[in-house]
Amino acid sequence: MRPVKKLVVLAAFLLTALPASATTSRILAPMDWWPVWSPDGSHVAFTRVYSNHMELWTLDLRTHRIVHVGTNAGQLGPSWSGDGTRLAYAASGALYTASPGGTQKVRYPAPVRSLAPAWRPGAASLAYLTTKGAANTDLWVAGSLWATNAIGTPAWSPDGAQLAFQRDDGIYLATGPQAERRLVSVASPGAPAWSHDGTQLAYVAAGRLFTVAVPGGTTRLVAPAPRTQAPPSWSRDDAHLTTSGAWSPVADILVSSGGRPSCPGHVVLREGARALTGSCLVLGTARADVIEGTPLWGDVIQAGAGADRVHANDGHTDRVDCGPGRDVVWADRTDRLAHCEVVHR
Repeated sequence: MRPVKKLVVLAAFLLTALPASATTSRILAPMDWWPVWSPDGSHVAFTRVYSNHMELWTLDLRTHRIVHVGTNAGQLGPSWSGDGTRLAYAASGALYTASPGGTQKVRYPAPVRSLAPAWRPGAASLAYLTTKGAANTDLWVAGSLWATNAIGTPAWSPDGAQLAFQRDDGIYLATGPQAERRLVSVASPGAPAWSHDGTQLAYVAAGRLFTVAVPGGTTRLVAPAPRTQAPPSWSRDDAHLTTSGAWSPVADILVSSGGRPSCPGHVVLREGARALTGSCLVLGTARADVIEGTPLWGDVIQAGAGADRVHANDGHTDRVDCGPGRDVVWADRTDRLAHCEVVHR
């Protein structure tokens, strides 16, 4: 395997869905992506993507309360324990576990530069990747090296006996240290996802969604699939697959990312047309910011202090409060403005 290609895939895993302007000083509307259900269906973990970092949040479906759990420059890769009482994630090269409410946070005993945790069903151990320099990405389970040159996010079988993972040339299964076999040969596959009965794996390759039988290795084309860094999701009866959201493990409920009815440019978690998270706000800081509205209507931009530059001239009606400081705003004639010193319409 060529390490350069492997690291390109790893970089895409860490930074996917960040807009091109996210590496600049611009402030954009946060976006809620990659829902992951707890095994009992009571919580959904998701990643909130900001201009220059990502945050892990949990949504309690019973109270509709959302809680901040962790922060990282790239994807945090949340994974639930089998009983749903703990959540593992990666941040700043370390692995952590926490309660669904973000409390009782503990650092997991893994080497530095670890990422992509996957909680083993029925056990307290995690599978995870580690990186060493520019030529090595290893797959570990609780301190034991299981495989080398792995990429993406590993996935445990429902019984915890097998671990599926990606390489550039296919989907592999491992049962222990250096005990592995290639299940299917395919170029640059996406992350695998097990069916609930443990007899199939789903994955995306070349823009198409496939399933592969375990252990036989017989593949089946399911449907075209959009480019995504999230693994496919199986419905609880294994009758349906999606790459655009996550099925509840206990009910016929699909949570996906999409716009809010009042401000469709803001990406939030939704159940059907009902928004579960997010708001219409784009918040600035106390410093001088460059703030971008979304391309659609309904933005509520609060620039905060500092000499800000606000871009809201998108052909739709928005609300802008420039706040303290000498601010410059580019706006549409229908926009409602407050405390903006220099206005370009």
